[in-house]
Amino acid sequence: GAYVNFWDWAGKNTSVWKDHTNLPKSRKIVKEAWTPEEVALLYHNLRTANDGTSGWLKDAVWIAAHTGARQGGIAELDYDENKQTIFIPAKKKEEKDRTIPAHPAIRDNLKSWTLNRRARGSISNRFTEFKTRLGFGEEKDFHSFRRTFITMMENLEAPENVVADIVGHKKATISYGVYSGGTKLPLMEKFLFQLEYPEVG
Repeated sequence: GAYVNFWDWAGKNTSVWKDHTNLPKSRKIVKEAWTPEEVALLYHNLRTANDGTSGWLKDAVWIAAHTGARQGGIAELDYDENKQTIFIPAKKKEEKDRTIPAHPAIRDNLKSWTLNRRARGSISNRFTEFKTRLGFGEEKDFHSFRRTFITMMENLEAPENVVADIVGHKKATISYGVYSGGTKLPLMEKFLFQLEYPEVG
């Protein structure tokens, strides 16, 4: 409609903008979770790469896979090495800031990341280049680690309210969503520390 109005204002033939019934519809990309094996492969490739940027990207990927945190949350997280906890600020539609236990598998990555962190955009751009080189398409991206994490927690039979507190989702019920003070760290640990990815190599 805007093009028709502009063409009409310019005194041009507006029929060029009409009756486009056979235009192809854009393909909607359905986003998918990474499989645990794919996550392990991605991490292995980053650990063994020697290109200068894989070190910090390796840390971001492994943290995402063990926390379900978004890129922005990872970029701005605070790691308390004494308490072995991670403070993650709320991003996008997340309910609130949160503190979660640091999974033993990522504690070295957290130390490294806090010394060499990158911005959200850098994580996104570098990861997109990396996964594309490995042959992965648009259906899987950095946010897919969040899907993987939540799926794995579900299969560990973690209660949904516990997972919601870890990843920052709003809780579905009034009792937990409005009145609860949140899941305690030891209960998060009970499920979170069961999370394991397969070995590669």
